[in-house]
Amino acid sequence: MYLLVFYALTLPVLWQAARRRFGMAVFLSVSAPLFAVAVVAATYMPGPNITTPAYFRIDPATLAFYFAFFLIGVFAFSTKAFVPLLGRYWAAFVVLGAISLAALSWIQFGDPGIASASGIMPDKTAVQVATAVASLAMALALTAVFVRFLNIEHPVVSYLAKASYWTYIVHVPFTFLVAAAMSRLGLPAAFSLFFVIAFVTIICLLSFELLVRRTPLARILA
Repeated sequence: MYLLVFYALTLPVLWQAARRRFGMAVFLSVSAPLFAVAVVAATYMPGPNITTPAYFRIDPATLAFYFAFFLIGVFAFSTKAFVPLLGRYWAAFVVLGAISLAALSWIQFGDPGIASASGIMPDKTAVQVATAVASLAMALALTAVFVRFLNIEHPVVSYLAKASYWTYIVHVPFTFLVAAAMSRLGLPAAFSLFFVIAFVTIICLLSFELLVRRTPLARILA
């Protein structure tokens, strides 16, 4: 549901991004305020932590948080110099991601000073802000590693790269349906997990091949 809303709101931006690349100045001027929006929205999200929405009811703060990150991703990969920059400084991005993840763990589990009035749970605002920062830093770190070490000319790698965005969009409902069906069979958890991953991957790749790869949608989704 959230992805459908995102695409409805950003279709002009996506189409423009498919036609031409943005400059680094445009990316920086857009991504900085968007990240600030994501951090502020994170503090208003329901629950003690940031979670992936798995329901059809749209929460405004959750929508703003994920929509901001969605737009950052759109502009990042529509900026000509950004992906090469990730590959060139991949080690720095990995260090930044590790530091942000360690800081998040410290705030959640290791710092008695950042605590709520009960003295038991860490302060929600601190956790939400740290999670937002760590989310972006870890996403950049992982992307940088893949750009550095898997940015090769190979048919399989190229195909999976093109199908990855579509797979990300459609995998959630398939995963829920297949996992629900497997849970009724009483099979070992390890086997069920392996089967769900393998079967959903096959479904996503087949749907990409049949519905996206040779259609105009490929200009946006591949």
